[in-house]
Amino acid sequence: MDQTRIVTLDNGYHLFTRKVNEGPVKLLCVHGGPGDNHEDFDNFKAGLAGKGVEVYSYDQLCSYWSDQPDFSKEENRKYLNIDYFVDELEEVRQKLGLEDFYLLGHSWGGLLEQEYAVKYCQHLKAVIIESMIDNLDEYTVNINREREEMFSSAQVEYMRECEAEENFDDAMYQELVAKLYSVYLFSLVHFGRNEGGFLYEKTASNWPFGLCLLLTEISSCNVKSRMSLCKE
Repeated sequence: MDQTRIVTLDNGYHLFTRKVNEGPVKLLCVHGGPGDNHEDFDNFKAGLAGKGVEVYSYDQLCSYWSDQPDFSKEENRKYLNIDYFVDELEEVRQKLGLEDFYLLGHSWGGLLEQEYAVKYCQHLKAVIIESMIDNLDEYTVNINREREEMFSSAQVEYMRECEAEENFDDAMYQELVAKLYSVYLFSLVHFGRNEGGFLYEKTASNWPFGLCLLLTEISSCNVKSRMSLCKE
């Protein structure tokens, strides 16, 4: 039976959780962002129906249906770090009673699940990483090589000039990046999400301050060097 449940964290905040389908295989999904939401995985209900997979998802703190602390306030800045969201994921696992489960993370969620695997791997059966890397330096080298093979030398030079000037909103630059990403990173699919709704706007308005602090940590991401710590 499908189930929606609000869990109360030890810090007093409330998170939205959802379970769809029934089965012996447990899959917990972690959304991207920061500031995205559980609807990233709504298509799993139909896609995994009848396959014995029980799918769980949740909205992280300050995302969609979950509580929305004001991150511009000093007392809430303690939540603006990767360690907090990894430990939040572990507390969600405990509240949902999951053990020996599969963990899927998309984008930002993929970073969290890798950090989770290093710290809490004893609870996991396996991780599924979607649209995330384990080493930013290696990614930068690889994606630069890919674009040199894909575009003309003039186009590559144009992109480099935009990057040097931090002119990332340039229309031509955006067009070239979209083309590169469409081939090497993802396919764009519309899932009919509620991005125009009040709750999405509220979530987005709470994140800009927090993103400035979190991006500093994300930019130094190198989980690969620590994956050897993940042992049974």
